[in-house]
Amino acid sequence: MRFLCAVPTFVFVAWISTYGVTCPAAEAIRPAGPIGGTDIQQALLPPPGVYAAAVVVPINFFSFSTSRGATPASGHSLDAGVAVLWVYDLHLFGGSIASSVSLAYGHSCFQLEQQPRFCSKAGLDDSYADVFVWSRFFPSKEFDSARNQVSRIPFGLAVQAGLGIMFPTGTYDPNRVVNNSANFYDFAPNIALTYNVRSLFGERLGDATEFSMRIWFNNYTQNHSTHYQTGRLLNVDFAITQRMGHWQFGFTGTAFKQIEDDKIAGINVPDGGARSDGVAIGPLISYSFVAHARPWIITLKGLYAVSATNTAWPRGVVLRVATRF
Repeated sequence: MRFLCAVPTFVFVAWISTYGVTCPAAEAIRPAGPIGGTDIQQALLPPPGVYAAAVVVPINFFSFSTSRGATPASGHSLDAGVAVLWVYDLHLFGGSIASSVSLAYGHSCFQLEQQPRFCSKAGLDDSYADVFVWSRFFPSKEFDSARNQVSRIPFGLAVQAGLGIMFPTGTYDPNRVVNNSANFYDFAPNIALTYNVRSLFGERLGDATEFSMRIWFNNYTQNHSTHYQTGRLLNVDFAITQRMGHWQFGFTGTAFKQIEDDKIAGINVPDGGARSDGVAIGPLISYSFVAHARPWIITLKGLYAVSATNTAWPRGVVLRVATRF
């Protein structure tokens, strides 16, 4: 069987039978990204320095879908962690350079209707690192206008490219169905775009409208304990928000689509490789301020699954508090 129940980004659960044999440990679909995912200002880097964020992600499951239909399910995942971002005092091709790392601790349980309940050990999740990211901002004329001198909204386009890696540092037991760790590496080159324009909904609803997204291309290594290799996958975090003074609010979402069949010992899994996909969306609100000469940003977002194949339907929230050291 194939199963996933603890993810630093957002939780997608997948369950399939392989060759009619039930494996002691389940296999994972794990989209790349930091704990809680990304959302607003994704391609914009702050000034040089060290930044940190604390994140809490409680989630529950309410259904499970395959290509043949949906089954009632229940379960939860609770993860908490920290992320650290280093923005170097260096410039390359007119852009900024940074690295980051995200660590989390969690616990998950999952149960199909009238089936046994499976839980992971409480422990570390797999860690995610942006080994290298490069970001460049291309300002529009509005950015340098007299009207924008006070708020300094980053009107224009920001582009970011980098390499992310998921490390199998989490708690893993090959005799458990549900684990915090996927027990494999994920090498995920990625690109992000953030675009700010004058508010498309009028001045009463904000000073600017922001479109932001980040796409990862996930390449997984084999799980050495089960010889299972998850097929390549694309995942994206996105947000459409309004900026109004210290506030930013709107909608956000996350989605993934598997584009390659899974393999066991180099052989494709039957039934089309049980490729999975999922989409979750929800509201977002963020507030930024300065306290004791230190910038802070508090972000709260909700995510609710609206589409899923070979995966569970999750719903939950993400709370993130970030500042500069």
